[in-house]
Amino acid sequence: MGITKFFLFLTIISLIFLSYEKVEKKIVVKDEKKPKIGFENSQMYEITTNGITQIVESKKALVFDDRKELYDASIVLKKQNKDDTISTDIVSADAIIKVKNNIYLTGDVNCQLADGTVIKTEQLNYNIKNKIAKNSTTFEIKRLTDQFSGRDLYFDGIKNHIIANDTKFKIKVTDE
Repeated sequence: MGITKFFLFLTIISLIFLSYEKVEKKIVVKDEKKPKIGFENSQMYEITTNGITQIVESKKALVFDDRKELYDASIVLKKQNKDDTISTDIVSADAIIKVKNNIYLTGDVNCQLADGTVIKTEQLNYNIKNKIAKNSTTFEIKRLTDQFSGRDLYFDGIKNHIIANDTKFKIKVTDE
């Protein structure tokens, strides 16, 4: 009789497990693309017949199919002027991401231009093709003794046209 009860108990338990619907949990893994090339603590040089024209330094550099990413980076751009002098522009940011003709700079953006202009902001977007720089945050521009600050910068590098909101100017005027 004990064996009969044991088999009856096993049969009931088996029926319960068979009638219970099993729920499957699927683990979804994001299909994030991996970089084709990656560098840590890198220095890259662009060398032409005129010499070194570009130096790129970064803590981390990643090259994907559709974009390039630099972290804790600085870029030194050198170009020869019409009078055979060389002008140097330096751009640094916590992150620099290039997608096609657009460059997105974020986090402690600092641009030092050859004419003495220094631009500081937390975010700046630049289009290489139409030479338009813009941002949606505060900025400060210094050139020699003059200062220009505000927010929502829009600069057209071809037309030399600037638009900004909440602007403040400090211009040093000398008496002659």
